[in-house]
Amino acid sequence: MEKIRKNIVKLLVCFVVMFGVLIVYIVNFQLTNGKNVVLSSYNRRLTGLAEVRVLGDIFDRNGDLLATATEDGQSFPRFYKGGSSGNPRAFSHVVGYNDLNRGRSGAEQYYAYHLLGMDSNLISNIIQEYRYGKIKGNDVHLTIDSRLQVKAERALASMLKSLNTNRAALVVMNAQTGEILSMVSKPDYNPNDISEDVLDDKDKPLLNRAIQGRYAPGSTFKIVTAASALMKDEALLTKTYHCDGMINIGKDTLSCLNNKAHGDIDMNRAMEVSCNTTFTKLGQDAGYQSIKQTAGLFGFNKKVHVDQMPISQSTFKDKTEKSEMARTWQYIGQGDISVTPLHVAMITSAVVNDGKIMAPVMIEKVKNYRGVPLHVAKPSVLYNPITPKVSQQIKDMLINVVKNGSGKNFMINGIETGGKTGTAQVKDAPSHTWFTGFANGKNGYIVVTVVIENGGGTGGGQAAPVARDVAMEAIRLGY
Repeated sequence: MEKIRKNIVKLLVCFVVMFGVLIVYIVNFQLTNGKNVVLSSYNRRLTGLAEVRVLGDIFDRNGDLLATATEDGQSFPRFYKGGSSGNPRAFSHVVGYNDLNRGRSGAEQYYAYHLLGMDSNLISNIIQEYRYGKIKGNDVHLTIDSRLQVKAERALASMLKSLNTNRAALVVMNAQTGEILSMVSKPDYNPNDISEDVLDDKDKPLLNRAIQGRYAPGSTFKIVTAASALMKDEALLTKTYHCDGMINIGKDTLSCLNNKAHGDIDMNRAMEVSCNTTFTKLGQDAGYQSIKQTAGLFGFNKKVHVDQMPISQSTFKDKTEKSEMARTWQYIGQGDISVTPLHVAMITSAVVNDGKIMAPVMIEKVKNYRGVPLHVAKPSVLYNPITPKVSQQIKDMLINVVKNGSGKNFMINGIETGGKTGTAQVKDAPSHTWFTGFANGKNGYIVVTVVIENGGGTGGGQAAPVARDVAMEAIRLGY
């Protein structure tokens, strides 16, 4: 009998320990992963919860209503208004969708924790249920300006209409705060009606190319190469190189656009005309390991997950053990290197922000059902890849690119502008065209980055005019 009693005690102790471990695990999971579970687009239970709990509204930075909840019997399905423009497609990738069968995307996914009121306290929820018979989530105010968003969407759509492609992306950022003022991805979709045709479309309209599309950066990467060279040896700023229009790399040959020979030029002029041979030599002078290290300082090969946005990781693959040509391609933004449009905008922002890259944000503030602010975004430094001196040197180069070089289509009278064009070759398809630039507005520098998939032309001819129209609108609006 005594033996049985001891076994029962041992079994009881075992159960108590197991229960304690389970409690610790649940608490730890809730504290460390609870928010991630809410944010997951695969969490169908919370998507269903949104059908019975009233989701908070989504506004732009000026209070323009982008998404709200409508009452349908006992549920409250989402309605996408599209702001005062009445065009929800223009905001489809920014706001996203909330669908019982397909989950969530965009702000509906990133900020579900707020929109569902999961950050509200228990007392607030009890008061709401007592007074109104239901719980309303918190309202989210984005950093997006709906007026600028509509202009950006139209400018990009107009350029695409003239080309044999419908895939592109655009990002507008405040370089000093990291605020995303506009984000457009093409093709878009109607979030109020996600049909099977949308899901089956080979162009993947649900993909937000601005933060999830990865492309070879082309000559926009020369900003990083120049930064690496200057940090390695400041004398490279004035060193003269000779361009014959092409350069031999082992048994291979690399050429400038149309094999154009630029003659004797320095780094500044090489940036203006986007001289591939000179930047190859600059990369060689800086050294491959230095280029790779600088790319890392700018955020390559780092998982960026800020403001809850699922930003794809930009990559700079190590080619130390590969051929010299494989490394050379990377100096000019080709080969095994990929980047998102948002990341190119972030890199550009360092040039006009004393070498600092601010963490990108798309949520300005969160308010509860009584209009009381629960959260207000604060600027924070994400990376600090270069010194203020180097950033100023590159800034001067990019200003000259617009004044005298390949970026003339970005010039705005009376406004300090600078930028870099890019053309990224694609195997068996037309090249991608890039432009990334900055404009000195009323409240600091605005960065605009545009990529057009398979545009087949040049960044200066296709992407720069779009960026210019958008930058002009941003300045007109007071940014």
